[in-house]
Amino acid sequence: GRIYIAYEGGSALGVINPADGLDNFSLGSIEMPAGASAMLTDAEGDLWVLCTSGSLVEINTSNNSIIRQLDGLTTAGFNERMAIDLRGNKIYFLGGTNSSFTGRTAIFSVDLGASELAATTFIDDGFSLYGIGINPENGEVYAGDNNAFQSTGTGLVYDEAGTELDQFGTGIGPN
Repeated sequence: GRIYIAYEGGSALGVINPADGLDNFSLGSIEMPAGASAMLTDAEGDLWVLCTSGSLVEINTSNNSIIRQLDGLTTAGFNERMAIDLRGNKIYFLGGTNSSFTGRTAIFSVDLGASELAATTFIDDGFSLYGIGINPENGEVYAGDNNAFQSTGTGLVYDEAGTELDQFGTGIGPN
């Protein structure tokens, strides 16, 4: 019953109640770490927001309060990418593993059922990752390697344990 707006250039998340009608809608906000970017919902209906500043935030959608927050993540700093598994209890996101982070080179996962949130490395193959998704039929993790946008990309397929199952050619910038 709400519309959430990621203000990637600010430190808030916009909230619209569409039940107010187009002529009378209200715009609220939730204070957030800088750069709210990618959003998705989990199995419980909570909203998860990945911020360009390196935070992953869980929001209770019934009262718009922050439940938990994981800081210190290595993200791209713009246009973040994440996906959630079929059960709605594990988030995957693209990030980097080197101190001079210049691109998305790894996939991290966060177990949402854990008592304390932590990001663990799911895949770190040194690719130049641009997209991520979950196959809705079998839960396989798909990633797109943009190959520095110099040629066609590569699609990568992994099982839930992180074992590579397949690679295939794509167009430029697979997402």
